[in-house]
Amino acid sequence: MRICFYLDLDKHSNVDLKNPELGNPGIGGTQFMIWQLSYYLKKVTDNDIYILSPNIDNLPDSLHSIKVDNIFEAINYSKTIGADIFVFRSVSDSKVYDLIESIALKSIAWGHNFPDNIQLNYLANTKNIVKYVCVGIEQYQMLRDHKVFLKSEPIYNALDFTIYNKNDTAKEKIICYIGSIVPSKGFHILARNWSYIEKRHPDVKLRVIGSGQLYNRNQRLGPYGVAEENYEKKFMRYLIDSEGNIKSSIEFLGILGGSEKIQKMSESKIGVVNPSGNTETFGIGAVEFQSLGVPVVTKAKNGFFDTVSHLKTGLLFKSEKKMVKYILNLLEDNEKYNSMRQDAYRFARENFDIYDIAAQWDELFNSIVNYSNDEVRKNPNKNNLKLKNNYNWLREFNRRLKRISFLRKIPAIIEYKNIFKLIYLKFKL
Repeated sequence: MRICFYLDLDKHSNVDLKNPELGNPGIGGTQFMIWQLSYYLKKVTDNDIYILSPNIDNLPDSLHSIKVDNIFEAINYSKTIGADIFVFRSVSDSKVYDLIESIALKSIAWGHNFPDNIQLNYLANTKNIVKYVCVGIEQYQMLRDHKVFLKSEPIYNALDFTIYNKNDTAKEKIICYIGSIVPSKGFHILARNWSYIEKRHPDVKLRVIGSGQLYNRNQRLGPYGVAEENYEKKFMRYLIDSEGNIKSSIEFLGILGGSEKIQKMSESKIGVVNPSGNTETFGIGAVEFQSLGVPVVTKAKNGFFDTVSHLKTGLLFKSEKKMVKYILNLLEDNEKYNSMRQDAYRFARENFDIYDIAAQWDELFNSIVNYSNDEVRKNPNKNNLKLKNNYNWLREFNRRLKRISFLRKIPAIIEYKNIFKLIYLKFKL
């Protein structure tokens, strides 16, 4: 099969992307997953893999790397070379779906972010979008009362764990945050609660891996060089001394990649990833920490129900007060901590190994090529519903309500949520 991936690297022109086996070199999770999957599909299958991107200078030599200026050129090129399937990160631009439909290009939209209402309807109504791949079961179940659910399927994001070695030495009291330093990734939540942790454990340290430039190397940063200036003001006041200097117990490491990042993570006692839970369809940082035997504390929300096993590999909180309590518990209860370390290490490898995930993608490709759109394999996760997570009980109730003929067109819960979000943002501005 000939598979084309569109990879938007327009804002990562100077990053070395030659070898995915060395881990994420410091790019966003979406770009990393597309780049990584392309490479491993080429490595372990007979598929002919193409990466179509605005920047191809630093991509692996094993792949067909084709320069295109935008997604529209990528779509047309895929049709020209007779690609069996075109894979792209789902977008809200109607022109993308119109072009895919007009040239009858079988395509998979990969849902790395939660779709807005415009995107949902184009995904559902574009015949040649033959699959919408969600990055986790929770993201997938959020669609169960929308018609796009019928063409959706969850396939987890993944890692090559070869370079993720558990550090069994005695750990210092290091709390490590990893992620982009932007409002949606919630670093300010940890920052404004740091004094409570520090008060109980004066010897605790905070290590921060990430920057406001993770998704865009051209983003201007504030005076501390950590985040965009207005956001930096929001949280730095909790982390500086009376003279305005960053406390000696706090270390901002910036954007790290590969073995350097993994080493810093493995030295940590507890990992924290996006304590807001917002925007997290998956949360690859949580998997990285756990693969190193580092328990994770984060929000009981969205994709973290997939990537963290509560009370076994980490702790999922519902309030900031609980977040502080959970971090303190792990610092003080060695028996619980050591048990979680072992479970986290196993859990990551059993569920998120890139070789297993590449095989699932290959199976999906085969089903699309060998069967008609209506016959593509049935999703084994369709009924894997955990009602308590993410208000799934409400989505299931709404789905059943829509069986009634005159209620068939009422919005899905995710559509209501998107509408309320737009209203909130409008009044906030």
